[in-house]
Amino acid sequence: DRRHLWRGIHDPEMTRKAIDVALELVDLGKGRYEARATVRNVGAAHHFPTYMVPKVELLFQVREANGRSRELGRQVIGWTVDIGITREIDDTRIPAGGSRVFSQPLLMPATRDWQVELVVRVRPGEHYERIYRDALARADRLPAAVLPPLRQALDQVRAAEYELLRVQARPHG
Repeated sequence: DRRHLWRGIHDPEMTRKAIDVALELVDLGKGRYEARATVRNVGAAHHFPTYMVPKVELLFQVREANGRSRELGRQVIGWTVDIGITREIDDTRIPAGGSRVFSQPLLMPATRDWQVELVVRVRPGEHYERIYRDALARADRLPAAVLPPLRQALDQVRAAEYELLRVQARPHG
């Protein structure tokens, strides 16, 4: 009756306890701004996220008073390696007790009432998703019997993704 009861990054409550996120909007002058997200690892006693499979995506967007929004950019917290696990691409994980600042430049929108919104999205199986997509891109070279379980695995990985939180910042003045 051995069970793994540690919830980890698949559990939104546990993930919320692991990080603190603050967003500020810095006026650089002449209609230029920079959105700065500071992410602190306050609850994980190890790197956040721990290993190469999960990623945490930071989506910066401008939201206007009329409800319209547009994406400014995305940044990733994680340890990214190629799908063959032979080459490190990037490592933006946050060590225990540490923090990292993620910045996104923007020009002031034409409308007067706007804000920057940061959406924090957790992708617990991002590395597997890349592996499955790569395999499906070569579906013509795979046995037909492999394709349905591969598509099912990809769907399951996508279904595990969740939005952790949203943080807003408005320009001063």
